[in-house]
Amino acid sequence: MTCQEKLRLHMQFAAEARRFLQVLNGYLAPKNQLSVTQLPQKSTTDEARKACDQAMDALEAHRTAHRC
Repeated sequence: MTCQEKLRLHMQFAAEARRFLQVLNGYLAPKNQLSVTQLPQKSTTDEARKACDQAMDALEAHRTAHRC
């Protein structure tokens, strides 16, 4: 797999992760306004956001290492 192909896959994953977080946040926002019992979902959202941040960090490291 070439460097460009790897970069394309990283970018595709990052875009899909962003879309997932937007949908998840849209789903959880009304529920979080109802009661404090929604905290487990917030934890899930935080974990998903952390995973997305890690993917973006990995992408940036790849770009820096390979000058893509």
